[in-house]
Amino acid sequence: MVPNSHAERELAHIVSMIGQLERLLEQEARLPPLAVFELAYWRARIQCVADATDATDATGRLTARACALLARLDALDDAAASTALKLPRNSG
Repeated sequence: MVPNSHAERELAHIVSMIGQLERLLEQEARLPPLAVFELAYWRARIQCVADATDATDATGRLTARACALLARLDALDDAAASTALKLPRNSG
């Protein structure tokens, strides 16, 4: 079980990182191929926090934050896919 203060710090860090990913995707056609830019990595971290705090999150506040972050990642996924479709294909 993760103490809520740790979960709150973890989610705050993830909020910051997702913001950076959103800004980066606005500037670049695609995210760099590094683990820290992988949306699946951030989904897994959010899910770990949510799973670990389920029993201690009496108000549901942390769970709601986790769900909101997952929705932002979904939007990033959609934006990245949309941008990839618009990129010209390299003819080799």
